[in-house]
Amino acid sequence: MAEDLTPVADTVADVFPWQQPQLDKILQLLELNKLPHAMLLCGPGHLGKRLFAGAIASLLLCQAPAGGRACRECSGCLLFRAGSHPDLWVVKRELRENGKDYRKQLVVDQIRDLIHWATQTAQRSGYKVAIIHPAEAMNTQAANALLKCLEEPASNTILMLVTDKPARLLPTILSRCQRVEFSLPAPALALPWLAEQIPGGADPELMLNIAGGAPLAVVERVDDGFLERRETLYKGLMQLIDGQVPVWDLAALIVKQGSEEAMELMISLLEDVARCGAAGQGPVLNSDCLQVIELLSRRWSSHQLFGLHDRALQELRALRGTTNPNETLLMEAYLSAFVRKTN
Repeated sequence: MAEDLTPVADTVADVFPWQQPQLDKILQLLELNKLPHAMLLCGPGHLGKRLFAGAIASLLLCQAPAGGRACRECSGCLLFRAGSHPDLWVVKRELRENGKDYRKQLVVDQIRDLIHWATQTAQRSGYKVAIIHPAEAMNTQAANALLKCLEEPASNTILMLVTDKPARLLPTILSRCQRVEFSLPAPALALPWLAEQIPGGADPELMLNIAGGAPLAVVERVDDGFLERRETLYKGLMQLIDGQVPVWDLAALIVKQGSEEAMELMISLLEDVARCGAAGQGPVLNSDCLQVIELLSRRWSSHQLFGLHDRALQELRALRGTTNPNETLLMEAYLSAFVRKTN
């Protein structure tokens, strides 16, 4: 059940620059022989927590670690890189029958398989490491089953739960895990790394702002046409305000490009409008879109702005939920409200 958990830099040893404090903490516990049997890696998304878990797993499974890193050359590291280490177990969302979409929940059978594996003796006479991600995706039965593993930990078995949403986990699970907290890195730490990862034409600082300070969100977006889709959306909103495009045409375009991403961008824009209205010009995240931000800040009252923002959050929850709303009707209704409050 192992899988490729190697970081972006194609190594099983390194962590991202902003993860050094968390690595130092774990290395200290490891040196003192006080490594907890269960750790909760938690914090905002797109910081590389899952990949951090992979780096720690590679370190614990390495036969010749040095300087807090896996050697990359021993048989344990080679097995890890191949995704076939017998003492690594990963619980993750499974693909549906169509082979494209992932199931939204981690189910009890997956946890029972993990528990069975955990009771077995390590095949390479060292640590056994299990990773669950995203941990908040466990359904109630799966979470309750995991408690058995946490209450009766197997010898030399380390369990890492990875989550962006620790509040969704059972209190009984939280109380049995040692938290390893991650936070958004300072730009001074993230920007030099980003400058080496993204194409020269992209502005790392702007992209980091747009991504809310999460470096890996920048890497994921920069090569997939994100900036072009964003420009199309914001330009479309200006045309909608000026009456140059009907609601249904823009709604159809948004659905084609991706409704969830568009609503996230809408929320980011509305929050910038609030910042602009409250403190004059900025500081705003979408600094290249000041024209539309300033226009909306002049046209909207606080009541109108917060109403649209609350509704956007509601629509985003609907898009992310399990009810499968009609995206076209949802976007048409929201854009109609947008126009009514703007004109």
